[in-house]
Amino acid sequence: MDVFELVFVCTGNRARSPLAEALFRRYSKGMNVRVRSAGTVGLDRLPPLPGAVKAGRALDVDIARHRTRPLADLDLGSADLVLGFEPFHVEAAIEAGAPPERAFLIGELVALLGPDEHRGEVVRRARDAVARAHRRRLLVPSGTTATIADPLGKSRSVMQATAKEIDDLVHRLALALLCEDAARG
Repeated sequence: MDVFELVFVCTGNRARSPLAEALFRRYSKGMNVRVRSAGTVGLDRLPPLPGAVKAGRALDVDIARHRTRPLADLDLGSADLVLGFEPFHVEAAIEAGAPPERAFLIGELVALLGPDEHRGEVVRRARDAVARAHRRRLLVPSGTTATIADPLGKSRSVMQATAKEIDDLVHRLALALLCEDAARG
């Protein structure tokens, strides 16, 4: 079975990327999608930040059992898409083997994804959308430098706002890559 593989990358893999992973998993439930997350810092097997767990529950996802994974432990060469929240996440992913044409900031990719006819099977459609976004990036740079800052050490309201921003982007991403069926989550 052909599977679309997506990896979210943040710094510690304790808030942004596990939230995005859980949300995308929810939006792609029942589809041929494999989603994982990792951190650029070599933290291994730590739990998510308590504030991220609470923010996730408010969005109907539970990340309490998540444990951190270092980026170095993943084979990114075969990933269909690698998404970071800050430019250095994308740079680290490329250095770790992610193909540059499939590595984006999440906000950048959402801005680059255009309307799709949503024909054909999910995996092919998603791969084609990523390829089109890369071509658009080369022809007309998106100009986005939008990042999602690390909420570590920030207030509860910052964590909640960060989680809501991630949910919005992940939902838009799922709709653009997987079609309207992704809205069921």
